[in-house]
Formats: sequence, structure tokens, C-alpha cells
Amino acid sequence: MRIRAITDLCKLPQRDRLNVISEGLLHVTENSKAIESSACILAQHNSKRGYIVLHALAQEEAAKFLILLDAVRCPNKQSDKFSNQLKRFNDHLAKGIYIKYYVTRPATFSQVKNWVVEECDEYYLDGPIGVEWIFRNDILQHREESIYVDYVEMDNKHIWLSPKQLENDRYNLAQVQTHTLELVRCMSEAGFCKTESLEVISNVWNSLKLAKDTHWQDILKLNEDTISKLKEKKILEDQSVKIYQYIVQNWLFPLYSVDLKIRRIKIKDLKRIQDECYPSF
Repeated sequence: MRIRAITDLCKLPQRDRLNVISEGLLHVTENSKAIESSACILAQHNSKRGYIVLHALAQEEAAKFLILLDAVRCPNKQSDKFSNQLKRFNDHLAKGIYIKYYVTRPATFSQVKNWVVEECDEYYLDGPIGVEWIFRNDILQHREESIYVDYVEMDNKHIWLSPKQLENDRYNLAQVQTHTLELVRCMSEAGFCKTESLEVISNVWNSLKLAKDTHWQDILKLNEDTISKLKEKKILEDQSVKIYQYIVQNWLFPLYSVDLKIRRIKIKDLKRIQDECYPSF
């Protein structure tokens, strides 16, 4: 058996590829819902640590749904962009970016790209004036410290990090973000997982030419066109208007043309910036 074979989809004809993606979307949806359901049971019993882990996993599974849909929205299914988009299905940073991205409200594609660049930094400076401390990539660090105990070196000091700290320091179960899960729920209930729906999505989005000045209104129009075409072909499931409106208002710019790989940052370069700000730092 060969795991993580998602890029083999590139070898399939369009119809077969969409059939396989359709099946994958159904599996991802079912799994994210099952994990989130278990997380909610833990939340009801105020088991914060278990909830934190399972809720994060549920969101990662939901992110896979949006990653696959962006592959469908990719205009050239034989391009490197399509293959690279599929690779994100198993990439922790990419999934984390999708989760965090769907809490933002970018007005232009340029804003999307600028935001992603910052989220991909391997290390970054922060503190009261922005340079006092060096931190690891927030998405990857947040994921790991939610699950594992680790002994870390930070600014020439060594400390233990434990998920127990997050129970008191960071999380209020009533305020945890669920945007990704909610969008995937709406899309699956509306019938977006069907092969016929994916064909419509592919056709509608094939005309998009992403540029820096591509505006949210352009994406909004394509979202509306997608719902309209699905209704026209009688593919949509019968749901409340709120479900369709939520999809139209919250399905953001596709990320298939944005580099989501970790951006290597040298610690010595960050320390140089610290020294320039504080010669005796």
C-alpha cells in the first residue's frame, strides 16, 4: 500500500477525477462531523483538553474539503498548480492556513497573498514593541502545543510546554472559531459533494483569472453564479435560503495560486533586527 497518493488524481480523466473527489468530499465531511460531535460531548463535560484536540482535528478534516474544492476551482487541471493544490491535502501547515484564512475577510487577492506570506514565516518577532521575542510559526506551534508535551528553548531559556497550560491561558470553549466547519456543513448539505456539482463548479470558475487587483466582489459574483447554475440544473439539495447565502458570503478567494510552503527564516537575521532596535538586547 502507498499512502498519501492524492496526486495520482492528476493521471485520471476529468470525469473519473471528479468522481473520486466527490467520494473523498463525502468521507471528509462524515469524518469531520463525527470528530466534532465527539468533541462537543467532551465540551459538555468541561473536558477542555480533549475538546481542544478533537476540535482541531475536526477543523483539519474540514480544511481538506476546501482544499479539494480549490483543486476543482483550479482552471487548468493539468498544471503544476493543480498538483501542488492536491499535495496540500496532507500538509499540516496548509490545512492550518485554510482554517485561519476562513476567519479573515480579505477585500482583494493582494491582501490574501500578503496575509499568507506572514502566516508562512518559519519564525517571527513579536513583543510589546514587536521585536522582543522570537517565536516559531504560529500555526504549526499552536497545533503541536495543543497535543504534545515538549521541552523547548526560547530566548536562551529552556522550559516545558504542556497542553494543560492552554486550558487556563487560551481557550474559552464558548468562543472557539468554527467557520471552516460551518462552511463545509453548509456546502455538504447543499449538495456540493456530488460529481455533477463539481462539474458545474469547475466550469463556472474556469474563467477566473486571479490577479492582485481581483476584488472580493468578483469572487462574490462567481459564488452567486455557482449557486444559480446548480439551481438551474436542479442539482442543489432543498435547503433554507440561509444555507445558500452563507456559502455565497463566506466562500473566499481560491488559494491554488498562492505559495503555502513554509518560508525559511534565519534566527540570526531576526537577532540582528533585535540588536538594531536594542543594541544591548
